[in-house]
Amino acid sequence: MYQNIDLLTPEECKDIREKIFSLKDYWINRARALSPFDDVPFYCIGVASYIDCIDPAQDHYYFDNAKIMNKIIWENFSDLFKKVEAVIKQEFGCEVRYISDFALPGFQIYLADWYFEEFTGPKHCDFHHYLLDWSKYGINFDPEENMTFTAAIKLPKSGGGIYMWDKTYPYTKEAKSISYEEHRNRMYGIELLDEERTHYKYEEGKIFFHTGNKYHQVAPIDVMENDDERLTLQGHAVRDKDIFYLFW
Repeated sequence: MYQNIDLLTPEECKDIREKIFSLKDYWINRARALSPFDDVPFYCIGVASYIDCIDPAQDHYYFDNAKIMNKIIWENFSDLFKKVEAVIKQEFGCEVRYISDFALPGFQIYLADWYFEEFTGPKHCDFHHYLLDWSKYGINFDPEENMTFTAAIKLPKSGGGIYMWDKTYPYTKEAKSISYEEHRNRMYGIELLDEERTHYKYEEGKIFFHTGNKYHQVAPIDVMENDDERLTLQGHAVRDKDIFYLFW
């Protein structure tokens, strides 16, 4: 499933980039998700379950804001989503649907900063689909069929990409004797060797699919110049029969 597939023309990437910046009032500061600092210029458009739905006492933030941001995202980027849907249908033979209560895929925004030459995110697996109640909507998915995707809208001049390891964190639906947060801490604590990772390069205008079940990490940026940006559409999906349900 590791593959870059054509999605957008350079002109379409430029138009989407302009829309992202026109929505700056809706950017959410996510600096603390990556660093101990508040001023690292990392933002999102949209809410994400793995950040906003961890504490059951606070998950109303995720659901309340998903309703608000889903409307804004769809109004501005529905053409982009339709292109993603068409690629998924062509490549995987599956239709695409969404759960209105769950967040739509959203955007990650890295602006120029030396910090991203050292660190862009932890090594992790994507098992946050367990934070959401799919059974409420009659969806029965096989975790082995999960999918994660990144569409590169704008990359730094030195490029961008992802590291992948052939190793999975052993989380299952039955492993709920400890909290999701404790599982996440254990996942982050697993030692992974650099020499065992594979680097996949992103390309502007292309969408990269992989199984989120394997350890992966946003690759640090080799050189981030003062006018560089890293803008990506991020999403996940679970599969029930021949339908992928996209979310974030």
